[in-house]
Amino acid sequence: MNHRLSNAYKTDSFLIARIPFLINLRPVRLNIQPLSGLTLAMPIINHFGSGLFGVALLVSASTPGTPAPVKPGAVYSITRLGGVMKVDRFQIATIQAGALNNSGQMVGRSEVYLATGLEMHAMVVEGAKMQDLGNLGGNRSEALAVNQAGQVVGISANHAFLFSQGKMQDLNTLGGAVSRANAINAAGQIAGQAETADGSLHAFLYRDGKMTDLGAPDVDFSKATALNDAGQVVGIFGYWTNRKDGLAWHPDDHAFLYDNGKMQDLGTLGGRMSQAFAINASGQIVGWAENADGAKHAFIYRDGKMSDLGVLGWSGSLARSINTAGDVVGVFGEDAHYQGGVAEGRAFLYRGGRMHDLNSVISKEALAAAGVVVLTDAKAINDRGQIVCAGEDPAGVSATFLLTPVEAKALDAALANDPPPAMPGWTLTALGTLGGDSSHANAINDAGQIVGAADTNLEYPESSGGRAFSLGGRLARDPYYAHAFLYADGKMQDLTVLGGNDSEANAINSSGQVVGQVGGLWGRPFLYSDGQMSNLGYPGGGLSRIVAINASGQIAGLSSPDPQIGGKNQAAYFRDGKLQEINFDEFFGKESGAVSITGMNDAGWIIGGSYNFMTRQGYSFIYHPEGWLEFIGIYSSAVNAAGQVVGQGTAGPNGQLTHAFIYRNGQYQELNIFGATYSAARAINASGQVVGSFGTSIASKEPAQGHAFVYRDGQALDLNLIVGEAGLAAAGFKVLYTATGINSRGQIVGTGLDLKGHDLAFRLTPPLENK
Repeated sequence: MNHRLSNAYKTDSFLIARIPFLINLRPVRLNIQPLSGLTLAMPIINHFGSGLFGVALLVSASTPGTPAPVKPGAVYSITRLGGVMKVDRFQIATIQAGALNNSGQMVGRSEVYLATGLEMHAMVVEGAKMQDLGNLGGNRSEALAVNQAGQVVGISANHAFLFSQGKMQDLNTLGGAVSRANAINAAGQIAGQAETADGSLHAFLYRDGKMTDLGAPDVDFSKATALNDAGQVVGIFGYWTNRKDGLAWHPDDHAFLYDNGKMQDLGTLGGRMSQAFAINASGQIVGWAENADGAKHAFIYRDGKMSDLGVLGWSGSLARSINTAGDVVGVFGEDAHYQGGVAEGRAFLYRGGRMHDLNSVISKEALAAAGVVVLTDAKAINDRGQIVCAGEDPAGVSATFLLTPVEAKALDAALANDPPPAMPGWTLTALGTLGGDSSHANAINDAGQIVGAADTNLEYPESSGGRAFSLGGRLARDPYYAHAFLYADGKMQDLTVLGGNDSEANAINSSGQVVGQVGGLWGRPFLYSDGQMSNLGYPGGGLSRIVAINASGQIAGLSSPDPQIGGKNQAAYFRDGKLQEINFDEFFGKESGAVSITGMNDAGWIIGGSYNFMTRQGYSFIYHPEGWLEFIGIYSSAVNAAGQVVGQGTAGPNGQLTHAFIYRNGQYQELNIFGATYSAARAINASGQVVGSFGTSIASKEPAQGHAFVYRDGQALDLNLIVGEAGLAAAGFKVLYTATGINSRGQIVGTGLDLKGHDLAFRLTPPLENK
């Protein structure tokens, strides 16, 4: 008999409702409890990350236009800008930030999707007060800059406009069809770009009622992005010819400074491209530029020199605004390889010669009180130090926030206490390879022995496409044959394969016994013990993947049917000297899907999931040695001796977020990994310390675009910040992007990118272990 369970559970900040799932109750023991204490709703998900539960989310947040409560020692007062405002026939729910003046007036646009299409209105926002500036015709306008007198410029009906004294004025063009105003100074001078009579796009300076073409010397395209009160203009110039439709940049575009009738090329950081976005009263210019590796980095140009502001260990950064004091704001994160430079990153403040993540400068409690999950982009900073930031609220909705410094001393102290670029005493070690380019580590035991797979110097035939392997949740390919390795006492030992060219070691127990498979992702399972490798057999007549071995020598994994026969994956369990299958049909019925096993602890608990592609039903579970299943609401990755299970679950009203979790006895704890929209826990030790990876978007399930973390004592630490840029480079790494194992001594293993861009296994040892 099938039963459908449904209930609703209310917590302090949200409502989880309508939770249906269909199970077969014959021999199943369930442990299902209300999901309490979570900050985000989380449905059960299957091995492949698909949500099973339907979730409704009701989030309480601070009232738009009202600063969140400020506690003693707070750094910023945080105000959510915008709100719900009826304008003609639509409502405004969010505001996209544009620019900020010294009075705290912010300009931007509202966006509303109607049955008739998208409408955008230029807006001025000051706290809860919003003013719709209208348009020059049609249903789209956007405000891009505002001066201290409250004069606003932007674009409407494909023409640049000036809004002053309650009226919107069309600034026309340079003889063509389109124009755009990007900046205005205290004197009312305006800079932007406009089409000429011959169809070219040129930067312009509008003053005394006249639009002046700034030209494009030696090139055919220019665009002004900002100007200061002295009339100095900055922007981009390059080649418009042969640009693809919709592409607003060219590989050889450069930042420029226009001063006293001359346009000066500001150069790059060693690469091909650069773009300037802001200039202050002192003539200091910020933007982004490519370095010699082709990565986009934020820069500041002063005293005739362009300097790299850094990336805080990520692959890209972009500086958007600079105030009179030289404070810079912008975004850092993943290099996106398109105009704008960085995709869905994190907001930064550059001050005192150092870049700071605003999410770490402001306390988690202060962000939560203001309804902020993460500040994703700092758009503008004024001379009062106020910052306009894009961010994300607990419902996963983009919002705009105004950060106002509470007290100069509090901000200075917070910046001084911001985690330094490196934490002393940690030791990073590259594990090397077996003669090829790459390696990756899968596990480490308490004796410090590490297992994984490493490239040999034997190459695959070019026609084969290379070796496929799974790494931190992604499928990758490598041109070299790889062998399972055991790393101990500073040496990497090649574990002899059983007549195959590929092997991988997936787990190691406290006795040094190693399990894995020969033949790639799926193959012949092996046990390596006392210097000997044994073939564990072919359960079900097909291939196998062994993922776990505990202190008692019990082994768990998966078996795949013979391709000639067909069927579904099943759990494999080694006992009584033989590898056998666990038949989950008695739990799920004959309609059950393929079973995935992800780990096992010393008590013999097996964790995994089941997913049926036909019915799209999935379950995550703990299989207890007594023969009963405990259903859990996360995709599981590992389980420790205390029965704590780690993995990741989906969150948000549409399940668009993926967050790391710990589960134990029906209780879920979400791990706040820097407010990142994606995080995954991959391993946990006996003390409850967790390691994994995190990123800035769901796309960061690709680990090479993420960062490795360790969660301990209630705090997440980015392994890249622990080591610092100098420490990474000294060990031969660009970035540590996933952590896959941690032992009771706190030693961490995982994989990073080396200086040549190859995957390389690492070991990170904490200070106490070094003594």
